[in-house]
Amino acid sequence: MNAKQTRRKFLGIISKITGATIGMLVFGRYFTLSGRSLTGINSGLKQKPFDSGNKILVAYASKSGSTVEIAKFIGNTFSKKKTVEVLKISEVTDLSRYSQVIIGSPIIYDKWIKEARHFIKDNEGVLAEKKVSFFLVCLVLCGNNEKTQKKADKYASEIEKTTPKINVRNFGQFKGVLNYSKMSFKSKIMMKPLMASKGLKEGDYRDWKQIEEWTKRLSS
Repeated sequence: MNAKQTRRKFLGIISKITGATIGMLVFGRYFTLSGRSLTGINSGLKQKPFDSGNKILVAYASKSGSTVEIAKFIGNTFSKKKTVEVLKISEVTDLSRYSQVIIGSPIIYDKWIKEARHFIKDNEGVLAEKKVSFFLVCLVLCGNNEKTQKKADKYASEIEKTTPKINVRNFGQFKGVLNYSKMSFKSKIMMKPLMASKGLKEGDYRDWKQIEEWTKRLSS
């Protein structure tokens, strides 16, 4: 082998060694940076088991808005001491997050509205394992007499019968709002003569003090 070939071979070997060294350095740095990046991300995550001990759900169904306001009022009364979420029934996706559930609906044609009835039936098994209270909102209670109270009690009893596995701790019964402008034409035609026969005029009959006291009893 002449000197020229020897020199060419030597330069080839040096080139391969240099390339391999650079490759290792670059590749090694990539892993070092990747590792540092992943470590930085993971170290910032502190997984904490979900604690539902004080988590309360107030779920509602509503037609004209008066029940929504009652649900929010209940939530605000609770939230002074505990974590509360107030959600429309259709927005509830995971009941396992809560230790206590309060469900309410207006009475329409002598029943909770369909959305609320279906919700408790569909989730009876889960609700049976939690602290549960119901409430209804109806204008019948505006009569303020024994007869109207018995009628409201009957509404509550019929609702409870549909889900016998659920142990309802308390069933709140609240007066509602009579506002013809928020009713459908059909409901307005039916309600006007009925309310007139009972001497009930348009207005807000909700007793916020009663609702507050009821809520405080649930938190005790």
